[in-house]
Amino acid sequence: MALRLSVCFVFLFVLAHPALALGERSVSLGATDTAQDNPPTDEASVSVMGEGASLRIKGFPGASLEASSRQHADDYLVALGTYRKIRGLWRVEELRLRGDLQRKTFRLPDNHTPREGFLFVTKQLQQYPLRELFVCESRDCGESNSWANNHFNILQLYGLDQYQYYGAYEVMLPGTNGVYVTVYAVLRGNKRVYLQLEVLRRDAPEAR
Repeated sequence: MALRLSVCFVFLFVLAHPALALGERSVSLGATDTAQDNPPTDEASVSVMGEGASLRIKGFPGASLEASSRQHADDYLVALGTYRKIRGLWRVEELRLRGDLQRKTFRLPDNHTPREGFLFVTKQLQQYPLRELFVCESRDCGESNSWANNHFNILQLYGLDQYQYYGAYEVMLPGTNGVYVTVYAVLRGNKRVYLQLEVLRRDAPEAR
């Protein structure tokens, strides 16, 4: 008897307060719709927004994202040549910049070459107004050790000198002070291929 009275009470409450009864459901639906309108971002890609245009570089299909970071860089170095040892110190022709820096380190799937990874990125860049700053491959890039330890400071990028590719580019993206893209791909002695992608959106020049 008590159970039947409870059911009747709930039924009467729903009839008297339909908005309250449906309110919880409408909140739940709203949260679901929001999730659909804002899908998760692709962590393997790099994006830079401009004015009426944007730069987007996709990660290599099937590649493993080993490391990723984003920060403001006060003294970022773009290498415009190969590293050379002069009087015991590594020297390189360089361009120093300030701006928002995105860095990503990928390991390519087995049976893919550093050349494939390098070309996958550079072909995407060719869709934009582009200025090539410096490009090299194989032993023309110098010692892989210098790129891994002196330039990028990433141990996994130390590979075989004859299987490395480097490129530095400036993308003229409207509404920016220039976007600088650096790509380095290398085959390690254990046959693993790593690719480093770095994108810096340059700060506005400081007023003097």
